[in-house]
Amino acid sequence: MTKYLVSAAIIAALCIFFLTGCANIGNPTGGIKDTIPPSILESEPANFSTNVKTNKFRVYFDEYIKFDDINNKLVVSPPLSKKPKVTLRGKSFVVSFEDTLRDNITYTFSFADAIQDNNEGNPYEDFTYVFSTGSIVDTLDFHGSVIRAVDHKAEENVVVALYNNFDDSICIKERPLYITKADKESGFFVFRNIAEGKYKIFAFKELNNNLIYDQAGEAIAFSDEPVEIVAPIVDEENSFLNFNADSSVVDTPEMHQHLTLFMFMEDRDQQYLKDYKREQPNKLSLELNTEYNDVIGITPLNFDSKEWFVEDYSVDKKLFNYWLTDTTIAKLDTLKLKVDYLATDSLYKLSWRTDTLKVVYKKDKNKQEGKFNTQLNISSKLELFDSLDIIASEPISKFDITQISLSVFVDTIETPVPFKVVDDETSLFKKRVLFNRKPGAKYHFTALPNAFQNYSSEINDTLDVNFSVPELDSYGIVKLTYSADLYPQIVQLLKADKDNEKVIREFFIDKDTLLTIPHLTPDKYLIKSIYDANGNKKWDTGEYLKHIQPEQVRYLNKDNVLEEVIVKENWDVELVWDIILK
Repeated sequence: MTKYLVSAAIIAALCIFFLTGCANIGNPTGGIKDTIPPSILESEPANFSTNVKTNKFRVYFDEYIKFDDINNKLVVSPPLSKKPKVTLRGKSFVVSFEDTLRDNITYTFSFADAIQDNNEGNPYEDFTYVFSTGSIVDTLDFHGSVIRAVDHKAEENVVVALYNNFDDSICIKERPLYITKADKESGFFVFRNIAEGKYKIFAFKELNNNLIYDQAGEAIAFSDEPVEIVAPIVDEENSFLNFNADSSVVDTPEMHQHLTLFMFMEDRDQQYLKDYKREQPNKLSLELNTEYNDVIGITPLNFDSKEWFVEDYSVDKKLFNYWLTDTTIAKLDTLKLKVDYLATDSLYKLSWRTDTLKVVYKKDKNKQEGKFNTQLNISSKLELFDSLDIIASEPISKFDITQISLSVFVDTIETPVPFKVVDDETSLFKKRVLFNRKPGAKYHFTALPNAFQNYSSEINDTLDVNFSVPELDSYGIVKLTYSADLYPQIVQLLKADKDNEKVIREFFIDKDTLLTIPHLTPDKYLIKSIYDANGNKKWDTGEYLKHIQPEQVRYLNKDNVLEEVIVKENWDVELVWDIILK
């Protein structure tokens, strides 16, 4: 019996051993994921030290760390002439710099979320190392936002700068006293640990990272008046009483003043011919580097013809396409041309320039040349307020209305409908079909071959489309009671997509008005207003040295949040919008 018990015990022990061993062969489950960022143990010199004379500092953490895009995320204010060197050393990092530091000023090294733990990449958010070369550390904060003037979107890589020099051209000549970066998602910025005083403020999106507004392609924003940054006045209970700020500043208990800056690109690009090409035998393209609103003269040098092209005016103001109407010229491999246009010199003065071009067409064996085709601008539904357009792949030279038909279905029977085909004023590629449409009706459109022809005498294929017009009660109406303290105004109804603004309706008004906007398809919309200061019926940018701000843009909003206008079928939406711009 005893022997049996001993044997049984031995067998049980062996089973436990083998089972345990087998269980340990597999991979570990991993445990709970680390989501805790690294913690700071100490700094040398200590954070917020005074009378600092050293040219380096070191920060220690409780675990190994790494950096994420440290060169772009680290912002030093006041800015150093040379980028500081940041070196990882195990569970710490060292920042060293060669600059001679300014006397009696507070320096901030803002790391944003560049510091992360080495294993999971958990960021230490918004770490700022601060020291003073004087006897006190400045403690005032100032914050605001930078957004694009034209559409109120934020930009990436925007530097916000403060100057204690009030010369108009200071941002062109000198680096700023303090800098910070605006958030790329919201445009929010904050200056920390700055001294009390008045400052000139700018924001700019740089191309060369020299902290000077010195290139034509750089965007800028500025305040008309200096900002005054002062310590808050507090009562015995440490409650904020008031702040010495102008009317454009909003007070908050956390950070005393808030300012919104509107960024824009000045129209000061040098104007020149950027490129020219001939991607098709019958198409010549000239591209300028900026919008061009003057005449371009084109004179042929290796052929003789007075009327040999039509200009495509439907593209943007930088790209000009010329479609060759003479098939003999289109067959030439090379076009030699003299081009006369207005260009700017180094002083930004416009004068006539003449370029001699040799434009060669080389057929790409791997690219199939396009075929002339036509289509309608709709597939199956034509909205009440939309036009019925015929759109071609090349400019239309001729059309034969006898090859086009339009009919309406009445009890399944097609009945011809009177219509006209007219030119579209905005495009050589379009023809517009005019007819009296009926809500709820179904139509049949046909264009037979030979209905349309391009300048190369190519004809269209058959175009055959059935479409319907919605009933009146499938639309909604927006009624907007609109008033402003400054006129004229441009009011736009937009699709509710801030990343891709599409104007659905546009109104030009010069007095308080009740705008009724009918026949709107059920959808979400935004409403935008532009103060058209010069009355030219478009938004205009600013010019810094002339103290001209970009024309003011506003969006219908509620509590500083964009208000989407929801339109439903057979429903009226009534809105009131009172805009104060002064």
